[in-house]
Amino acid sequence: MNYKKFRTVLFLLLLLTLTPAASVRAQELDDRALLLIRYTARTELERLAGRLDVWEVRPGEEEDKGRVLAYVSAGERAWLRSLGFTFETLPLPEVGVGPDALLDYACYRTIDQLYADLQVIHADHPSITALMHIGESYEGRDIWVLRITNQAIAGPKPTLFVIANVHGREIITNELAMVFIDYLTDNYGIDPDVTWLLDHHEIHVSASTNPDGHVKNEPPGAYWRKNTNPTHGCSTSYGVDLNRNSTFGWHICGNEYCSSGYPCAQTYRGPSAGSESETQAVEAYARSIFPDQREDALDAAAPLTATGVFITLHSYSNLVLWPWGHTDDPAPNAAGLAALGCKMASYNGYTPKQASGLYRTDGTTDDWTYGALGIASYTFEIGSSSDYFYPPCSRYDALIQPNIPALLYAAKAARTPYLTAHGPDARAVSTTVDGTLRGATVRLTAEIDDRDNGGDRIARAEYYVDAPPWAGGVGAPMTAVDGAFDAPVEQVEAWAPTAGWTPGRHLVFVRGQDEAGYWGPFSATFLTVYTDVVATGVITGQVSGPSGDGLAGANVRFESVGERAGQRFETVTGVDGLYRVTVLSGTYTGTAGALAHYPQTITGVVATAGTTTTQAFSLDGWPRLYLPCLMRG
Repeated sequence: MNYKKFRTVLFLLLLLTLTPAASVRAQELDDRALLLIRYTARTELERLAGRLDVWEVRPGEEEDKGRVLAYVSAGERAWLRSLGFTFETLPLPEVGVGPDALLDYACYRTIDQLYADLQVIHADHPSITALMHIGESYEGRDIWVLRITNQAIAGPKPTLFVIANVHGREIITNELAMVFIDYLTDNYGIDPDVTWLLDHHEIHVSASTNPDGHVKNEPPGAYWRKNTNPTHGCSTSYGVDLNRNSTFGWHICGNEYCSSGYPCAQTYRGPSAGSESETQAVEAYARSIFPDQREDALDAAAPLTATGVFITLHSYSNLVLWPWGHTDDPAPNAAGLAALGCKMASYNGYTPKQASGLYRTDGTTDDWTYGALGIASYTFEIGSSSDYFYPPCSRYDALIQPNIPALLYAAKAARTPYLTAHGPDARAVSTTVDGTLRGATVRLTAEIDDRDNGGDRIARAEYYVDAPPWAGGVGAPMTAVDGAFDAPVEQVEAWAPTAGWTPGRHLVFVRGQDEAGYWGPFSATFLTVYTDVVATGVITGQVSGPSGDGLAGANVRFESVGERAGQRFETVTGVDGLYRVTVLSGTYTGTAGALAHYPQTITGVVATAGTTTTQAFSLDGWPRLYLPCLMRG
């Protein structure tokens, strides 16, 4: 398997020196055990989730009945028995046992390695990255955000903010964040969608917001969830759950069913809202990059034109979740939140749902970004029950890669997420040829697809050259290949004239609109335009009429075939019927036409670099029409 940042031999040797007792220390920590606990009502599920370290919810066939997989201390087992819960003990997954198993985790970075990689990425891409120090952890480790955008193009720009590793043991989230960063920085200027996104949007990524917790899981096996603040009254399983400590909705449930007030609990919310330095850093940074677009009242909606997307990466359960988490009542922007959530889930294959549909929580990060700022906010839960928290390297790509297109879609929709997510996708945008001679007319094609965005029929499509509408660009219409916009999926095309384009590479943007009036996000392609200096051949000749005289004002068009199919070169004959057109080398189909004459098409016209090809056209005239006879009444 090819990993961009494969771990060093030195780190492997360090891991191999660990004893089995150290590598399985999770089995001894706080006398914890992995339990499968039965619940028979929704209130029981929420009581378990509010107190225990819940790894997974396994619903049963009957509504509100099922089982919870939780990592439970001896004291918590006694609490379960006192409340009458029944459970069975399961073996912990073997993590880091023996030399062969240690190799399964060579693909994961330590915090030091992760931060060193961020420095290298920034040094390698200084024009599109900025490394932002946003605060420190409890133990004084730096918390970094990498801002990725073309700094030469001024803002303000719509923003996607992605944070990872809120819970220390969820180490696959760090890797997804770093692979996403690598994808963006490596493909800028190469991939047209990445290029326009970084030109016109901003993407901010925090690869670890709980570095102390991550260090606790180096190497894997500690199952440490919280931060490492020991000052709140617990000597063993200390720390605060940073995903219960946010300042919006902190302890809003008013009971122990959404978070815990017990300092040793894995869902301990902290002594007060925003008590932890990690929480304060994330919230302050989010306020600095997002506008406040929502009143604080729970029933206040953000405007449909609100901008910005926030995604917090967690593991595991293969879910895309959105607010609210503390109540089953839908959020005021439920339609827009669900549309974008379901759309992202169509890329990564996860189950989309409102967060409370799993179990109720309060003080979560995504409830804060939506509740405090009105941002379209989500949690990705990465991985399944077979992965737990330390998936082996054999699962690395399978867990990470499906989330890259989901994150890219979120970045595309960030300008107006509550609207754009309802609109159709523009896929397979292509100009057929990568480059053409200036003056050619180039065929542009795309697929406009609304099936994952409501299933409405496509109403129209348009393209822009270099400047999208927010940058002053003017759209040009595209037509349905089958002749009518009447289905949720349409193949569309346009012939784009390049006369007047500057030499060089251009971005061509395409988007579609459905019959409900929603425009979807843009997708793009590159097209390079060459000047006459690099012209490779000339086709010339005369267009004559039935009597052999030259026809002035006749239209002559050469359309390329074969490898260069999809571009046309056009001209008009002079007073003597002569024409001359400069083309790229290749094979063409030529067509000439004039008023009151039948057109003529000639195939297999070959243009060769540095030479002139002569091709004559002879047009037959239309039959004479005797208009006075036709007008008799």
